[in-house]
This record gives sequence, C-alpha cells and structure tokens, in this order.
Amino acid sequence: MDYAKLVKRKEIILDYNGLWDDDLDVIIKVLKDTTVLQELRLKFNEITLSSGKFAEALAYNRTVRVLHLCENNIGSLGAKQIANALRVNGTLTTLYLNHCKLGDDGARHLARALMNNKSIRVLHLDQNGIGDGGAQSLAASFVINQTLNDIRLNGNLVGKRGGKKLANALEHNGSIAKIGLEKNNVIRSEQKRIGEILMDPERGKISSGDEMSPLERLEAFIETKDRELEEKDERIAALMADLLAKGCEV
Repeated sequence: MDYAKLVKRKEIILDYNGLWDDDLDVIIKVLKDTTVLQELRLKFNEITLSSGKFAEALAYNRTVRVLHLCENNIGSLGAKQIANALRVNGTLTTLYLNHCKLGDDGARHLARALMNNKSIRVLHLDQNGIGDGGAQSLAASFVINQTLNDIRLNGNLVGKRGGKKLANALEHNGSIAKIGLEKNNVIRSEQKRIGEILMDPERGKISSGDEMSPLERLEAFIETKDRELEEKDERIAALMADLLAKGCEV
C-alpha cells in the first residue's frame, strides 16, 4: 500500500484483498494523519482488530464518517476494541458489521458504547449470531441513545424475549426510524407492535417538556417495567386466591 497516495484520498476501497491485521499498518497511519478521508471500505477480508491498534487510530480520527467491515473475523474481542473507539470518536456516523461473528458478547460491547456515543446514525449487525441476550443489551442502549436512526439485526437469533425487549425500548426512543429484524424468531405480534411503535409520532417524547438525562431516561424505563411486573404479580395472586376459594389445588 502506498501511504503517500492513500493519505490524500477521500475514499479508500480495499474490499476482497485477503487482508489480515498485520496488513493494516499503513491504513492505521492514514487514520492518524489524514485530513480528508471520509469513507473506508475493508469488506470481505480476514481482519480481527483484536490488537486494538486500528481501534485506537479510529478513536481519535476526525474525518471518517463511513466504515465498512462486513464479512471479517471481528468476533467479540474485535467488537470490544471497536466499542472502545466509539466511546471516544464523535465523527463516525455509519458502521457496517454484517457477518462478523460478533455473537451476544460482541453485541453487548457495542451496546455499552452506544450509551455514550452521539454520532452513530446507522449500525448494521446482520447475520452475527446475536440472540436474546445481545438484543436485550442493545435494547437497554436504545433507551439512552437518542441519535441512532437505522439499526439492522436481520438473520440473527433474536426470539420472543429479545423482540419484546426491543419493542419496550423503542417506546422510549425517539430517534430510531428503521429496525431490521427479518429472518429472526421474533413472534408476529411483537413484529406488529414494533411496526406500530415506529409509526407513533409521540414515542420517546417527554410529557413534561423537560429533557431527561440518560440516567433519568433509563431509570424511567426500569420503573415502567417494574410497575408492569407488579401488576402481573397482582393478577396472578388474585387468580390463585380465586382458585383456592373454589377449592382447587394450586
């Protein structure tokens, strides 16, 4: 790779190049020095990002807005490094991580970063083996993050529980306009509910007119869910009492 040429480019495309982490030294230097690079494409390689060198350069880069890392061997460790970068970087708006073997742990790392990040608008995580655990972590981040607009989770392992958590979180989020959940195991009723929530212009708004802090928003979300659980417990207790009164064994 020719550093002198790459550092002057607004877009670098290195898809399908069989690149490993050791091949990224020039790109890492470009990330540190560039004043013009806006889009970096590294799809379909053998990159893991596990060393943290790339992520460190990305953290302090102030020009790149779009990063393509689809079809690499990122895994949970690489996702942790990217998450560390997202906590610092305030420029990157679009991140593609489809088919990167992230799993639930990788999703959790990214979810924690989203609680701090205020620049990411588009995040694609299709086909990453993300199940209900990872979906639950992402849902918690959606309660706090109010800048993410497009999140894709197609072709993962999200089920009934994860779908419900995502739907609950979207009620408290005013920024997400698109969420991809195709080819998961989310039940039809939750899919319908999510669609209805996204169409609601009042969702995520604060009735008092005062802006909530991230912590206050999360506390409000937890309080709402606690009340729902209490109401369910009361209904179950009433049902059990009714059965006992009728002489039924419980």
